[in-house]
Amino acid sequence: MIELAPLPGFPVQRDLIADIDPMLDQIRKLKPYLQADGVLATTSEGKVDVFEYLQHPQQLAKYETLTNCIACGVCEGSCPVFAGGDAFIGPAALIAASRFVNDSRDTATMARLDAIDTADGVAACQSVRACSRQCPRGIDVGEEMWQIVARVKER
Repeated sequence: MIELAPLPGFPVQRDLIADIDPMLDQIRKLKPYLQADGVLATTSEGKVDVFEYLQHPQQLAKYETLTNCIACGVCEGSCPVFAGGDAFIGPAALIAASRFVNDSRDTATMARLDAIDTADGVAACQSVRACSRQCPRGIDVGEEMWQIVARVKER
C-alpha cells in the first residue's frame, strides 16, 4: 500500500502542498554561495587566468556529492529534531554549509563553522541519521552531518 501525504515536518498549505519556506530561510541564513577572496587572478598579458580557479580532482571530490542537494526538504521531513522555525537549523542548511566548507576555493570556512556552531546548529543534531534514509539524490546526509560536527569540533 502506498501512502500519499504532504511532506512531514512542514506546515501544510493545502492538499499535498507543504510550506518549505522555513527551511529555505534557514539555508539563506548560512549564505549558500561561494565566497572567494575577491582577487582576480590575471596572466602577464592582463587577461583573467581561468586556470587559477581550477581544482584538483581530490579537492573537487570533497564537495561534489553535496552539490547534488536540491533542497527538497525530505531530510528535514524525516528528521525528528527539525520542526521548522529556529529550534534546529536542520540538515538541509547544514548540508548547504558543508558544501562550501569543503570547497577549497571558499575563503569563509571559519565564519561558516562559527555560524553553525550554535545551540540551534550542529549542537542540536542528535545523530539519529533518519535524514539519510530518504534523500532522493543519494546523499548520505547523516554521514555529512557527522563530518561537519567533527569539523566544527576540530577547528
